[in-house]
Amino acid sequence: MRKIITALCVVLALLLSQPFAARAARTDEFVGGMGEKFVRGVINTFTGWVEIPVQIGKGYRSGNIGGSFVGIFTGLYCALGRTF
Repeated sequence: MRKIITALCVVLALLLSQPFAARAARTDEFVGGMGEKFVRGVINTFTGWVEIPVQIGKGYRSGNIGGSFVGIFTGLYCALGRTF
């Protein structure tokens, strides 16, 4: 009886570890994703200030009277969000 329980436990452990083995096989995909996110974060940190002139331009093109003025504050808000 003890051998049967041990064998069932081993089979159950092998069946339950299958999803983890499949996930470990995708390690390259996981590491690659981490690298892409890191690069995107570095780029956003150093180019966040670009949002200010972009938003000013969008405000100007919207046709509103104060669109450029509002674009300054929208740009500051978007730049802070992108940088941090």
